[in-house]
Amino acid sequence: FHDVTNFAAGIRGLCEIMADAPGGVDAELMPLLRGSAEKMVDEIQRLRLLRSAEGGDLTVARSELQVQALLSGVVAHFADETAARRLEVSVTDKTGGAPILGDRDLLHVILCDVFQNAVEASGRDDRVTLSCESANGEIVFRIGNPAVLSDEAKVHLFERSFTTRGAGKGVGAYRAKLICERYLG
Repeated sequence: FHDVTNFAAGIRGLCEIMADAPGGVDAELMPLLRGSAEKMVDEIQRLRLLRSAEGGDLTVARSELQVQALLSGVVAHFADETAARRLEVSVTDKTGGAPILGDRDLLHVILCDVFQNAVEASGRDDRVTLSCESANGEIVFRIGNPAVLSDEAKVHLFERSFTTRGAGKGVGAYRAKLICERYLG
């Protein structure tokens, strides 16, 4: 709930600034307010998804997906943050453009969870990569950055609430693994 609290506090702060603005609402703040609200709703939905996955109540809706569109959607989701950190983002689709079968929403959440970890672990001007390839009849997604996890972190990486970024975080890698293994095979 750390992220939800931060998003809510940001929205509250923007509302206070707008309320105190001389002459009414500052039109430049509206996109910030809307973006913060969207992120908060997204995070609430992701927490709800985690609860359903842990409870065994998650429904998988498979359909044909275009990999490039999926990868581009993940990158677009973090465009502001990657720009603020001056990160270079590299996206590679090695599937030859053939559609894959999967649940678009679940794959988006999983890829966003892992991509977010890569972005947050990256330093200014680092390169974050996102790719997909077909290997031995399976689809393999890869996300990378130059940061190196300690051996201690590697052991606990997929545990619920494990984090290297401070208290109140740490469900993204856990959620990604849970959904991949239990629901997407």
